[in-house]
Amino acid sequence: MAASATPTPAPQWPTSEILLLEAMALESEVARLVAARGTLALFKDAELAGAGQLLVECWQEGGDPGAVIESLNPALASRLTATLLGSESRTESNPQKIAEDCVARIHSRAARRRRQEIAEELRQAEHSGDEKRSQEKLASLNALLRRAGGTP
Repeated sequence: MAASATPTPAPQWPTSEILLLEAMALESEVARLVAARGTLALFKDAELAGAGQLLVECWQEGGDPGAVIESLNPALASRLTATLLGSESRTESNPQKIAEDCVARIHSRAARRRRQEIAEELRQAEHSGDEKRSQEKLASLNALLRRAGGTP
């Protein structure tokens, strides 16, 4: 009796990251925006960040993003190929606007994560009685909150 093959579930990539890659595959302007803002360094998914870097380099060298996509893992290549062919794409109507929104979300997520890290470091410093370190962490946290538009 032959065993039935269980289909492999599609990867669960961060939405903003995959949408940004779709937009990068469609337009060189988006790849330039992503490179200029340093957004790839903030990706949660290292594989998507690597694919993004390949797309940036491809556009910078005047290459064909289709060739880059073919070199990616099959699930990611399939997703981006569908975008290039105009099916299943949420980015084709206005890739630049979607890219700007995704970049903003990714940067916001990274800033929130950094604030959480500093808040935890502050709690640890307070717990250990390290007054100097507590004051430094509190000042850092307040500065991040001011930049984010929150109140210290």
